[in-house]
Amino acid sequence: MRTKILLVEDEQQIRETICELLLLNNFDIVSEEDGCKAMQILDRWKPDIIISDIMMPNCNGYELLKNIRNNPKFNQIPFVFLTAKKPETDLLEANKLGIDAYITKPFKIEELITIIETKLKRYKELKNQSDVLDIHFDDFIIHEINTPLYGILGSINFLQESSTNPEKTDYFNAIKTSAESLNRTLTHIINYQKLSANHYYIASNATIEIAPCLNECLEKLLYNSKKYKNSVALEIENATVNIARKDLLLVLFEILDNAMKFSDSQSEIKIIGKEKNNFYFLKVIDSGIGMSEKQIKQIGPFIQFNRDVHEQKGIGLGLFLSKTLIENYNGKLKIFSVEGKGTEVEISIPIA
Repeated sequence: MRTKILLVEDEQQIRETICELLLLNNFDIVSEEDGCKAMQILDRWKPDIIISDIMMPNCNGYELLKNIRNNPKFNQIPFVFLTAKKPETDLLEANKLGIDAYITKPFKIEELITIIETKLKRYKELKNQSDVLDIHFDDFIIHEINTPLYGILGSINFLQESSTNPEKTDYFNAIKTSAESLNRTLTHIINYQKLSANHYYIASNATIEIAPCLNECLEKLLYNSKKYKNSVALEIENATVNIARKDLLLVLFEILDNAMKFSDSQSEIKIIGKEKNNFYFLKVIDSGIGMSEKQIKQIGPFIQFNRDVHEQKGIGLGLFLSKTLIENYNGKLKIFSVEGKGTEVEISIPIA
């Protein structure tokens, strides 16, 4: 597998030259012109190493390095500075933030490649020492986790169908709910690790009708469970969209589950869907507890809000995974919310 490099450089000629030379040396490279755009790339693509200029508009190299080191998802990625200044006067702040290496302009491509290979070798050595379980690199482990879970769920379904004892049926339902919750949590963790390592398969040519998927999720949440009692107002047009069925189901289920989870059980959930400008726009609107602007900006992996006040189950990955998957299919996920009044989640997906 080729080494993935994120290059951040505001001077177009330098950026294009470095990209071309690294591509010729069999590296997989993505480039951006400032730190702000680089952080947006990191939401959906995780490099093995980051190479950045220092002096850039909008978000300079120091700010980018600080953002990287303060984010537990990225803070172990090796970071190399390109600098035209003397290191003793220019890199004091970078050293405090944890720069891995620097290279002074102008430089030869061989020098840069040597630094890349050296830092990656050291990073892998440290990672191997610290990693206890790395699921996304081992399909055998995934299989060993899923097999007994599927066995439990299959057996419970059989026992539910064959039982005539109401008391036993309640126990079977409780076991099934717990097993499904565990399966969902493990699936989220595996998907998160695969996305973080760029190992998640995005079926870019996949297509699916949205209405049947939406009905399937509603049936599972409302009609096949005693968990939610919300009413649903549907105003949707059917359309074929450019996304894999399993990914669309994950996104829809998470958005609908959140709308019901954080609303009064007797409240109404509005779902509006229509085609516009070659995109399908789907809105899910609730009148629940809502979110603050600060909370919306903080949405990320393993982030939960007000857990001491509002009982939450899960690990805070559902919304983050939904947003990441939608963006991988060239769509968007937006959240509009007011605390105490409700939330509107809008997804847009390209029409197939």
